[in-house]
Amino acid sequence: MHALDLAVVARHPALWDALGDAFDAWHPDDPQRPTEGIGVLKPDFGPGYRIRALRHDGDPAALARWLDRHRPQYTVALTLARAMPGKHLDPGDIILSNAIPGFDWAARVGRGVGSGAEPEARVDPHLLRGALGLDAVDQRWTRQTRAPRPEGLRAPRLMTGGVASTTASMPDAHAFDADGLRALTRRWPKLVAVETEGVDLASVAARGDGRHRLALLASVVGRLDEPRPSDPGGLRYTVSNAVSFLRCWVRYAWPTRPASADTTQTPKGIRLGDEAVARRSTTDRLPQVERVPPSPAAPTAARRPPSEPPKPVGPRTRSGGIHIVDADSRASESGARPRGSDSGTGSGPVSLRARLARLYPTADDARRVMRDARLVDPSLDLAGGSDVRWHKILELARRDPGGVERLLKVLVRDGH
Repeated sequence: MHALDLAVVARHPALWDALGDAFDAWHPDDPQRPTEGIGVLKPDFGPGYRIRALRHDGDPAALARWLDRHRPQYTVALTLARAMPGKHLDPGDIILSNAIPGFDWAARVGRGVGSGAEPEARVDPHLLRGALGLDAVDQRWTRQTRAPRPEGLRAPRLMTGGVASTTASMPDAHAFDADGLRALTRRWPKLVAVETEGVDLASVAARGDGRHRLALLASVVGRLDEPRPSDPGGLRYTVSNAVSFLRCWVRYAWPTRPASADTTQTPKGIRLGDEAVARRSTTDRLPQVERVPPSPAAPTAARRPPSEPPKPVGPRTRSGGIHIVDADSRASESGARPRGSDSGTGSGPVSLRARLARLYPTADDARRVMRDARLVDPSLDLAGGSDVRWHKILELARRDPGGVERLLKVLVRDGH
């Protein structure tokens, strides 16, 4: 029996039918009724990755037994998802789960979205790290999508966040009401999306032998508070994006070399991911946002000794707030000179500009963020490259009291 590198699980018929496009070679076990098979994906050199694919029937116990029998090094569940309201995701965007809470669809829809005891699956960090590193330096997956992009959609992007895995497929016409959405947000405040095909990966992890390395790759088809879209062109585009990203992810940024490789050389894709993560962590880091507890009542002048100078009082707040911690401010507190201080901008704003330019590369994206952050300047010219555009916007935000803070709140709300 040959060693298996990973398993790919899909349930939606469109995803399963398109899955063969991800492989360089595909051999179904039963060509007449393919529900399982072996695919091969070749990296830049050496032997290919052996991938066993399964069309999931919705039974988590059967899927757990299947994984226990084949023992793949990693398992990726490929599914469609609906974004939480306010996450500003478009059809065709890709979400890689960093947490997979279980969502008992029948119980919560039938008896209300209250508290529950659903299991939660942990995501293997090496899978996430390689995928984010690939997207940071190489977005060829957006150019290899075979289906045309529907009119009015921006270029697809990759996000990471919590994706709930449902126990049953979402009905076509279902939409959450306001109370259900509020209860769902209270239950999982950091949830980005809910997969809608009933893969139930959290239950699979709880039923397995505990050695499975899991990831949930979800492609967004709409928002959770609106009826399920039925546009076949949009569905084909969404499915094609998911398959294209899976192919590039395995070929160029998988965390291990193929199990059948007889070489100790590290694949190019793994080095690419390592370098991208390291570079992004040092030069593309957002200023941290720290929670500030409520300040105690300031002592009165009568209680302060006459010789003690009055302490500077910052902005008052009853319920705490946030404090923007920049790389330059930390360096100045410690007495170290920040790198790049000769230019007058410092490393903190430059890092923020680089992140914004990558997350919002078009002028339309920049206008939307400016509108959400209440940064208004009709004379601001947004022509030119994204770096130049965001340099101008950050200069505007720094001149506006509270502008940078509002900009960071938009980033947090967008899930970045």
